[in-house]
Amino acid sequence: MGPVAALDPPPPPPPSPPRPSPLAPTAGPIILDAAGCGALVESYGIQPGVSWGTANASVQEQYTASSCNIKICVYWRSKYSVVPFVTYGSLSADLQPLWDLPRSDANNQTCNELSGPLSSTECGAVQERYGILPLVSSGSATPNVVALFSSSGCDTSICTVWRQRYGVTPYVSYGDLPASYKASWDAVRTPGDKTCNDLAGEWRAAGRPLQTWGLLDSSECGALVETYGIVPGSSWGSAGANVQSLYTASLCDTRVCAYWRTKYSVVPFLEWGSFPQALQDAWSFVRQPSGKTCNELSGPLDPSGCGGLVEAYNVTPGVSYGSLTPSMRLMYDSSDCDSLICQYWASKYDVIPTVSWGSLPAAMQPAWDRVRASGRNCNAMSGPLEPAGCGVLVEAFNVTPGVSYGSLPPALQQLYESSDCDSRICEYWTSKYDVVPTVSWGSLPAAMQPSWDRVRASGRSCNAMSGPLDSAGCGELVAAYNITPGYGMGSAVPLAAQLYEDSKCLNSVCEFWRAAYGVVPFLSYGSLPTYLQPSWDYPRTAYAQNCNELSGPLGASECGALQEAFGIVPGSSWGPAPESVQRVWASSNCEEQICTYWRSKYGVVPFVTYGSLPPSLQPGWDQLHAGSNLTCNTLSGPLDAAACGAVSDLYDVFPGVSWGRLDGAEARAAWDANGCNSHLCSHWAAKYEVKPWVSYGRLNEAGSVNAARRRSWDWPRVDNGNRTCNSLAGLLDSDSCGKLTEYFGVQPGFSWGSITGEAREMYDASTCDVNVCEYWRYKYGVVPGVTWGRMPESLKPSWQLARAEADNMTCNELVSGNTALVQRFAPVLRFYGSGQGFPMTAETYYTAGCTTKDCPMGDWLNRPRDTKAHVYYAVSTCGEQVRIKFHFFYAWQAPCNPNTPLPQATHQSDWEAVTVILDRDRRRVSAVQFEQHGGWYTRLAGKGGFETSGGRPVVYVGFQAHGAYHSAQAPVTGLEEERCSYYGDWRGSSLSWDTGSTVLVDLMAPSPETWIQAMRNAPNGEILWGAGKRISFRTDQWQPKCDARACTGHGYDITALLNIGVSEAGCARSQCPMGWKDTKVLGCYRCPKGYIDCGPLMCANGSSRWNCANPFNKRKKPSTMGYAYMLSTSDQGLLYD
Repeated sequence: MGPVAALDPPPPPPPSPPRPSPLAPTAGPIILDAAGCGALVESYGIQPGVSWGTANASVQEQYTASSCNIKICVYWRSKYSVVPFVTYGSLSADLQPLWDLPRSDANNQTCNELSGPLSSTECGAVQERYGILPLVSSGSATPNVVALFSSSGCDTSICTVWRQRYGVTPYVSYGDLPASYKASWDAVRTPGDKTCNDLAGEWRAAGRPLQTWGLLDSSECGALVETYGIVPGSSWGSAGANVQSLYTASLCDTRVCAYWRTKYSVVPFLEWGSFPQALQDAWSFVRQPSGKTCNELSGPLDPSGCGGLVEAYNVTPGVSYGSLTPSMRLMYDSSDCDSLICQYWASKYDVIPTVSWGSLPAAMQPAWDRVRASGRNCNAMSGPLEPAGCGVLVEAFNVTPGVSYGSLPPALQQLYESSDCDSRICEYWTSKYDVVPTVSWGSLPAAMQPSWDRVRASGRSCNAMSGPLDSAGCGELVAAYNITPGYGMGSAVPLAAQLYEDSKCLNSVCEFWRAAYGVVPFLSYGSLPTYLQPSWDYPRTAYAQNCNELSGPLGASECGALQEAFGIVPGSSWGPAPESVQRVWASSNCEEQICTYWRSKYGVVPFVTYGSLPPSLQPGWDQLHAGSNLTCNTLSGPLDAAACGAVSDLYDVFPGVSWGRLDGAEARAAWDANGCNSHLCSHWAAKYEVKPWVSYGRLNEAGSVNAARRRSWDWPRVDNGNRTCNSLAGLLDSDSCGKLTEYFGVQPGFSWGSITGEAREMYDASTCDVNVCEYWRYKYGVVPGVTWGRMPESLKPSWQLARAEADNMTCNELVSGNTALVQRFAPVLRFYGSGQGFPMTAETYYTAGCTTKDCPMGDWLNRPRDTKAHVYYAVSTCGEQVRIKFHFFYAWQAPCNPNTPLPQATHQSDWEAVTVILDRDRRRVSAVQFEQHGGWYTRLAGKGGFETSGGRPVVYVGFQAHGAYHSAQAPVTGLEEERCSYYGDWRGSSLSWDTGSTVLVDLMAPSPETWIQAMRNAPNGEILWGAGKRISFRTDQWQPKCDARACTGHGYDITALLNIGVSEAGCARSQCPMGWKDTKVLGCYRCPKGYIDCGPLMCANGSSRWNCANPFNKRKKPSTMGYAYMLSTSDQGLLYD
């Protein structure tokens, strides 16, 4: 193994102290086994083939007679986990040359050949190390390696390794098996003339006869049935002789029952679930020799199944079987439903043993109390309790584990004991109080700490019984004891070392490091300390996998980084990517995630344009992916309103009227699946200035295309409650509310006029009774308490109406109250330094003519900070909330990289905005939307998502592009280019400005600033502020939207990783609603009530991490939604769950 010495081995262990010879004097030397030879070598410091150390003549004779020069290889291999020809394991550096030393008494073979045959796991490691493809290629293996590989039966046992490693299903699917391996998989082995399809259930442990770990399991039997159209008991479908043989040997006729039960949610004897009707006869087919159907063979009933039988067939446990058939009775009894029903009732009816019946029907209460054959009733059998249940008992009855039962009744004492609560309480405390065993008490009350340390009957305290640590716990343990995984245990005490081992921290710490230090597998150590980097690269498994493979699946941005670093062309070429990268790529589903990355980076619009995606990658975008048979157009993420609009514009798709030229099945399926029929409404409303029910806006322009759009606008969407675009285009702002009242003759509080149906529903949903006040104030020039302006007499009663939905305030109070709220919650802006541009009064810039001509921007940029610069705002009332959108004007945006040959992102003029959302009582800020680079993200008060100063939200302003952010950002590299990334613009707090102290201009009210009226009069309400080009600002952007999404863009920031410039990454800093968690890449999720988050995207019944580790516990997928969810118009979701 000499050439492999380039691996970084761990430091040598401390030398073993000399100890006396274990040999007693005899007439002749005793022949030692490998362990005896190892003891001899260590006791006398023998260096095999080099030095006798302190061994005397009799020891040397013993050593030679026992062939210890060879047997020491077996000893070292076992003790130090050496894998011949692959890794020295933990064999010390001074012994490694002795391992590689040719033995003259063994045909000059080294320990690689002499330490025994390879196990199947070691076969896999050798195969991967040298690229051996049995019966196809020996790769880079030397003849010695090939000889050991073959003599160890690796040609056959590699089939089992590949099946497990790559998820191969024999005769069905190659799984993730690399394409180059497939010829070897299908090669015929002798003797027996079998391929890996037939041999992948066998292995040969070193020195042992052929064994099997089972042929096909239930899921693989199910796959075989589906692939070949097998109908158990009826037809072989298209299965050939080999497939039939494997099917029969694996007892698939029986095992497929469990597969069907799980896949189709069948409840034996009760419900077919989604089981296809064509297979129901096969479910009921009587198998021989058992004489049973799938009802009996799909596994015993769980508590829920028992409960279903009891309720469906009127069973009274212990009294009557009701109408159960004989076969049902057998299943009921064999599943011990008489006992399991207790758990079902406890869960369904919220029974608290001996304390409360919950909602358990009175007719069942005697059955609860009935003593079973075990001598117990349901009070003692509704468990065993999980750790959380034990915790409830301890707290409810003041139990002190190991000391006192407190007031726990005798029946519950029995339940406490049978559930082993004395031990399980450890897991509950760990979860509830964030205890890190041997490291930190967390918030565990001092009174309970002696119980934590008490040694149980098992000889262990809670430190050893609180369940395995998760990756974060492993990270804390490693840091607390200065452990260097793979190399040294630092100062870890024996208990900590055992916990480290039991929790598999060597592997799971990888996940912690990756998250804590921003490591990008295979590419960057991030900020991982230098002394830990060798531990990251330390080979942990027989396959020499290190943290690059063990730190969890990659996200889309990391898949993209790998693709670019190794020149991977999905579906075509791996480039120079090693097999370890290929495995992680496959296990992370990068083949599909790369679609999301490309879409974000290159501005691809699915089905419309490749954006700037390089031509060499475009075939990869359009390739059909195995399994889904879809292209990146679908796999890159959902279509939003803008994408739906782009598809409609390109292909002339008009819902309810015509598919236009959109012919492809995938494109039409994506259109339907993403709700484009409805999404298109908001796109058209914004693009064509449609006022629902009142005006088609620019859809009224001539032409057959606009005529088709108008018909489509009015088409009832059958997939959305038969509603038209009028009610699907989004909630109405004050301007739309005002126009709606006029169109239908609504007089708020007095008459509905002619408004009915959808329009009336939308009026209420948009709180138009309240929003119309702003419209009237602007239209009629009302000044509350001063003048009615031009308001008609007929509307004055409505103005003075006390609105119940607004705490009985009148328009006077709502309008003037809004002014006070604006002043109260105007944000505090913080700036990086004095060298950046600052907000200014837009009127100064406008009257200088800079909206129509190029102006000397250096003059504007170098102006001193104006603390009285005007800040502009508009207000909307949305449900329970008041939303205030503040606008800030900057005359010039400097380039983010001015000292490079191609300066980027510079332009004349810049509008930025922040939306402040108030709670129901108007006393605090519940959320803030921060806008930057044309996108935005939302931070929530309920999650501490933003800073405040005197109750005002704090906004950090970007040094170069003036974007609004919730936090500071110091230079990372110090290079100016980093300011070009989405979140890289430098931000700090050397200067601060309380905008509540300046002039606040209401954009919806009459104003002396001429640019405001000019925008109202302009076509489409739009002025291009950058010398007549770029930097559009429109009147429909003034007010905050009531149907606003939480963010724009994607949930990850590729610009920070690759430093490639601004891309849509707003959602990367947005927060999920209260009660929802962040996947960090894909969106928000939450577990069902009563379930704990086990990650990734898996929930387990219960409330502690133990419930995640328990393989028999119920699991469910969480509810999920994207980051760009619709913001709540109430406090729920922003301040509380």
